[in-house]
Amino acid sequence: MFEQIARVPGDAILGLIEAFNKDTNPQKVDLGVGVYRDANGNTPVMRAVKQAESRLVENEATKTYIGSHGDPRFGKVVLPMVLGAESPVLAANRASATQAP
Repeated sequence: MFEQIARVPGDAILGLIEAFNKDTNPQKVDLGVGVYRDANGNTPVMRAVKQAESRLVENEATKTYIGSHGDPRFGKVVLPMVLGAESPVLAANRASATQAP
């Protein structure tokens, strides 16, 4: 049954990472993922990130998928902060928020 399912094309960015890892040129430049790497090729995790992750784990109440636009509660809180609580755009319900990493 599964042999009839066509293979999905690879992700372009992940393909760049794979090509980078295979390339033996010592002057190569990593164009795959925009993260900081130290001289050993490691991506260190900042203390603040570890603390934030710990808070998330401690306070998490569900494992429900929040969807591609992020947590709707985030938008309800951030939009008045960005546009102003008395914004005519908010009053007319003409603004929305999308959460991204």
